[in-house]
Amino acid sequence: MSSDGTQGPVIIEGIKAAYEGNEPPMRLELRDMIKDKPYQWTLYLLALERFQAIPEEQSLSYFQIAGELDPFPRVAGLKAQLHRIQNELYKHIDYISKEFGKDGKTKYIEAAKSFRMPYWAWARPDLSLFPDEALSRTKHSAERPSSQHGKKEEFPDKINPLASYKFGKYSKDRKDDPLFKGIIKNGDDITSAKTARTFGNINDKKARDKAIKEFTKPKVGVKGMIVSERILFRLQSYTDFGAVSNNGRFGSDTNEFGIWGSIEDVHNAVHNYIGGGYMGDPAYSSFDPIFWLHHINIDRLFAIWQACNPGRYVTSQDSTEDTIVRAEGSKETADSPLTPFAQSLAADGQQKFWTSAGVVDTKTFDYICPETQSVFNSRKLIINEVGRLYLKRASFANILRSQPGDVETLRELQERAKAHLKSAVTAAPEFPVGRDIQKLAGGGKYLEWLVNIRAEKVELNGNYIVNVFLGDPDDGTLPLLYVKDHAHVGSFATFEQHEQSSCENCKKGHEEKLKVAGQIPLTIALVERYLAGQVDSLKPEHVKEYLKANIR
Repeated sequence: MSSDGTQGPVIIEGIKAAYEGNEPPMRLELRDMIKDKPYQWTLYLLALERFQAIPEEQSLSYFQIAGELDPFPRVAGLKAQLHRIQNELYKHIDYISKEFGKDGKTKYIEAAKSFRMPYWAWARPDLSLFPDEALSRTKHSAERPSSQHGKKEEFPDKINPLASYKFGKYSKDRKDDPLFKGIIKNGDDITSAKTARTFGNINDKKARDKAIKEFTKPKVGVKGMIVSERILFRLQSYTDFGAVSNNGRFGSDTNEFGIWGSIEDVHNAVHNYIGGGYMGDPAYSSFDPIFWLHHINIDRLFAIWQACNPGRYVTSQDSTEDTIVRAEGSKETADSPLTPFAQSLAADGQQKFWTSAGVVDTKTFDYICPETQSVFNSRKLIINEVGRLYLKRASFANILRSQPGDVETLRELQERAKAHLKSAVTAAPEFPVGRDIQKLAGGGKYLEWLVNIRAEKVELNGNYIVNVFLGDPDDGTLPLLYVKDHAHVGSFATFEQHEQSSCENCKKGHEEKLKVAGQIPLTIALVERYLAGQVDSLKPEHVKEYLKANIR
């Protein structure tokens, strides 16, 4: 499907609206957009509402474009796919901005010029892991253009198009059409009229609502800290693109730390932190509006990694199978075409396709990220900005550098240490004396402790999760709330489809019993337990015995 809805080539480009200055507009975190750019937030809500209302049978509907998504794109292909839906959304942004009357038209047209689709920064320690703004219980009041006044049935006062996508009659009637294979798997799978987030497979509505309320409580809701350590470790320590970009394991048994984890590994965990449901199923996930904010954040994280590791983007390798455009064994490089994403179309009908090398710089697509502004023009400056954003307590190395002056970080570690003590004793917990975290890094060095996980992706015929604990979770903790439990240190998820999937890549993975890997840092969790007196140092003689007795 082409960019204009015909059967021609898909031309992928940035938003070509005029902007001021030398740099294109910046993508914003969703909650920063709400706070700092209220007119853009209003346009986003109204445009997404309008986009989702396009009849599903139309080629440029939300349903059709979301359904085109490859559930398993690699980095460069992901960038092209994101621009496909962003550009279509922007058409609605532009249209709505011009529908306002004279009192609002100027401000909304100006807001539209610099609008870029926001991202969901789930690893920000200062924000809740999941944005309450995207839950169905939250309704947003949005100023509407004069053309929508007096039509409350069609344009209600309160809306939330971020909470779900409502499937239309067309998607149900056409469920057996080959066009939708891999999107709608069989007639029994559409049990809801709209996308749903099941939150831990809790079937009882009252129990589910209670769990969701607990999960997203203001101030005490789960913070991004549970994934910030994992992300910061990859951005600061990983230098190999192949390792950081995907979680596939190719038979290597090395314990080298810089190849086990990946951004894809964390991406999969977040799909399940959301609660599963449609977001837990690759065949359906792209219909959930939060999917796009999640993947735009993944795009942002890769942009940060690329800026920190210039010249390391894309690792050349031999093609492992025959495809329409290349033979098995042929060399795939940064200059290989990313079919079917066309950069341009010549007069004779020949397409010029994007390449991985051609999509490295986000400015090519007319946007920047907060961390890739030109003011951050070196690896050191970018890493410093990332460290500031994710706070010093997102890695133990950063914590050590901040001491003894950073009282807040030490206090937070002690609060979490108290939780471990409370679970172990019935009396009021007391910290052991003389527990100075500086002692854990004698000579300025310490051991980084990690859990490396390798698993057969299709072991349980579908998506499954491995939760890692140090100690036992509290009695009665629901699986959804594991991430809030004091003993929980991380989750590994496969994000796999069932073997009945029509996705050819998925079928091949099933046949080959594909293995995937993940990595969960333990160091800060061990520092907390050091403060609680449960482990005496980060040295092997102490940590090994502790892990043998306590890792779950």
